[in-house]
Amino acid sequence: MRAIFRIVLALPMIWIVPAHGDSKELDSTVAKAEAQFTQSTVEEERQEAAYLLIRSGHGRAEHVDLLLQAAQRAITRETPFPFTVDEGGAIQGRSPSQAFLTWCESRDEDRDALANAYVYEDPADVLFLARSESAEGLTTLRAGLESDNPWIVMVSAEGLARQGDSPDAIAAKARQALPEFRPLIARELLRFPQESHQRTAAELIGDAAAVDAFRRALAREDGTDSSEEAP
Repeated sequence: MRAIFRIVLALPMIWIVPAHGDSKELDSTVAKAEAQFTQSTVEEERQEAAYLLIRSGHGRAEHVDLLLQAAQRAITRETPFPFTVDEGGAIQGRSPSQAFLTWCESRDEDRDALANAYVYEDPADVLFLARSESAEGLTTLRAGLESDNPWIVMVSAEGLARQGDSPDAIAAKARQALPEFRPLIARELLRFPQESHQRTAAELIGDAAAVDAFRRALAREDGTDSSEEAP
């Protein structure tokens, strides 16, 4: 599971927005984001700006539309799983799967670029939408939960759970997932306060220490973690 964690942590950390109480910093952030959205020709920069504007309460339809279009493009991509999986469901290092190699060769595509898009770029496109917490994104995120790309499933589950949506579908996808991905999808059930979802998350994660670590991470995200790191 450690290798998958590294990939998750490599995704952009795009959830920090100044507190609404700090009006000067918020105004400055909004002004910079508006300029970035309007002037930049780099799609990722425009996505970041749209995300910031939505999360700060200054989002418009055009900002949501940009995130929706990028996420939908990523979710509908049909690239096969890039890596070999053994009979037990374990990913075999970075050894490419035959289906992926055939796909790349038949389309004269660069396999390294496609693998990078599968693991990093496409999930990042969905992550912007997931962490925007835009209600308009729920339908797209539900589609993302059904993706064959497990990284997209993970970030779609996060986006749905952030809005209290689809816990049963998240649990079902976690049960179906490859063993390395199962706890990283199931952890999103910890965002739901109901005891039944908490129990399901613990069952699917299968490691009490990991459950505690996930809960602490969520508490830090919410600003409710009062624990201190040991020296």
